[in-house]
Amino acid sequence: MSEFAQAFRAMVARIEKMDPADFAGAVVIVPPGDGEPIVELRADPNPDVVGFWAGIETRIETRKMEMARAEQDATTFGRR
Repeated sequence: MSEFAQAFRAMVARIEKMDPADFAGAVVIVPPGDGEPIVELRADPNPDVVGFWAGIETRIETRKMEMARAEQDATTFGRR
């Protein structure tokens, strides 16, 4: 099994165990290379679509900031 497909297969297994009435959204984002996937499954009988997308956007922005900070630290410490 491809390591990149594993996150998707795991999400499918989680969704299949859910009560369909509670499903409030799912997302799996697998970046290239060895980056950590973003995986989220929401369960809520009264889903908030705007909240779902805002939550995903926040997680993506947080990941981008973490990566930029790590890259900056690597560059800064590499010069010393």
